[in-house]
Amino acid sequence: MLGSDEGAGAFAAAARTLSRTDPQAYLFGEWRTDVRISLPETSTPEVQSSRQWGARVCVPGRPGRERFCAAPSPQALERLCAGARLPQDGARAFQEAGSRPIPDVVPRALQALETLRRRCAGSDARLGARWTFFLQEVLVAGADGGVARDRRAGSWLRLEVSTARGGRSLVERAFGLEVPCDEELQRMMEQALGRAEAQERARKVRPGPQRLVLAPGVGGVVVHELVGHALEADTVLRGASRLTEWGDPVAAPSLTILDDPRRGRAGWRVDDEGTRAGPTSLIERGRLAGRLHDRTTAAAAGTRSTGHGRRASFRESVHPRMGCTFLAPGDLDPEEVLKKTARGILVRHMRVGDADPRAGRAWFHVDDADEIFGGRLGNPLRPFLLELDAHAFLKTTDLVGHDLAFDRCIGSCVHHGQPLAVSVGAPTLRIGVATVIA
Repeated sequence: MLGSDEGAGAFAAAARTLSRTDPQAYLFGEWRTDVRISLPETSTPEVQSSRQWGARVCVPGRPGRERFCAAPSPQALERLCAGARLPQDGARAFQEAGSRPIPDVVPRALQALETLRRRCAGSDARLGARWTFFLQEVLVAGADGGVARDRRAGSWLRLEVSTARGGRSLVERAFGLEVPCDEELQRMMEQALGRAEAQERARKVRPGPQRLVLAPGVGGVVVHELVGHALEADTVLRGASRLTEWGDPVAAPSLTILDDPRRGRAGWRVDDEGTRAGPTSLIERGRLAGRLHDRTTAAAAGTRSTGHGRRASFRESVHPRMGCTFLAPGDLDPEEVLKKTARGILVRHMRVGDADPRAGRAWFHVDDADEIFGGRLGNPLRPFLLELDAHAFLKTTDLVGHDLAFDRCIGSCVHHGQPLAVSVGAPTLRIGVATVIA
């Protein structure tokens, strides 16, 4: 097993042979377990699970020289490091669909979901849910004998409630591998049910320019798309980031944006190249402050990796990727942000539609929002499409609360065709200019 001293020793011994071919090369190993529990609105729960492990010889800046092998034996690891190209489909035999690799968590999660469904049965609403767990152990061994380890684990739960009168809502949260207490799950359920009932009287939003207030956590999605992607170093180096073309300051002085991979639902302390991770400032009080680097982009830029080198699996090459991107909290009471907004929209939940870092624009599907009139909440609004411009977002975000929250909107980030679990965060904030598309 990866975490054992014996397994790590064998891994490191194989990596030492890399010095004969390329002293910059390293050996990446991944052991991963995934479990997904689906609870459809009208049927019984379904549990899907899989396990896989594999190794990859990596050469920074030379992806064509990289090679990998699924479920290798110790002898195969040595051959892989010595330059052999081995069969790459061994993971198919190693997949264990139907197995229960996290047995102590799955039964408790199933019981919790059934309890929530029973509580929902007293109303005219129906509950659907998806609960995903993962456990990943990573080992990176260099040709010099150095070894780095990391353990990543977490889960995220999505509740979807629909009512007989057409109301729908979605509530998401991220957790560790432990099933949260009944009270916390009940709060999620009550929130989802309340918002579904509110949506029954939702009105159609008027298209055009709008002022937005984003609920705690929601603004992290905007930060991820309009700032994070624009400051991934490979995007910058190929000239595809509009954000880096603007002169400082690029944002209002109240805005500080960071990425800290150690935080959030799928955090890491060591990246997939063996570099220790830590917080990286992207925008500091309105001014550009940094980029997200892996070893290759850092070498090209004449700097050091920031510990953001990640891959979707051992089958893929590394790229600089976001970990947990968030807007730092301000000092305002979140109620003051609402009270100071004469007219606009409060966005409670939204999903990414599309983003273009070169153009500096992104589109979002808003599926839960309310009108704002006179600093107070009005009617719920039907789902709509929202367009945001990076320059307008950064320059017109003028009110920032102190209630920083993470992972209220959850999804996978796909970059270079590789999906990766990421985290986002933000406090309550107000954006001066956004465009509603009917």
